Amino acid sequence: MQVGQACAAIRSIGAAGIHGQTPTASLVVDEAGLEHGMARFTITQFTSATPIRLETDSAPVTAYLQAADCADAEEAHALGEAVAAAPVSMAATETVRTASITTPAGTVLEVATDLVARDPLYRLVDGEPMRAPSLLTVSGADYSHVLSD
Repeated sequence: MQVGQACAAIRSIGAAGIHGQTPTASLVVDEAGLEHGMARFTITQFTSATPIRLETDSAPVTAYLQAADCADAEEAHALGEAVAAAPVSMAATETVRTASITTPAGTVLEVATDLVARDPLYRLVDGEPMRAPSLLTVSGADYSHVLSD
């Protein structure tokens, strides 16, 4: 996607459905987000016509987003192709799920999640630990209230 001189490509590299459902991904552009100049990338793992209580609180999801300056649609398209072609490695045991992706620039991003505690075990950039900011923090501004209002 491209807006002005900025572009982004999103790749869902692993998502599990809940109760056998197939997860679906979508880009959500709505009034609440547009008030802040934002859109949301969502992965829906379970849907039901009637409210039910799920035995499973969550299921694993891994996504990769690359943003860049793009002068035109051709550069945005090239970014999308590069993100789609980026090498991915995923593995899982009964207790740990790992994923790594090598970005178009050659940076290796790695994550591991404890599937029992549902907590991140590590995030590495080129083998070095990284403390990632909140997914709802953009340029230092906290946008978590957008989803809760």
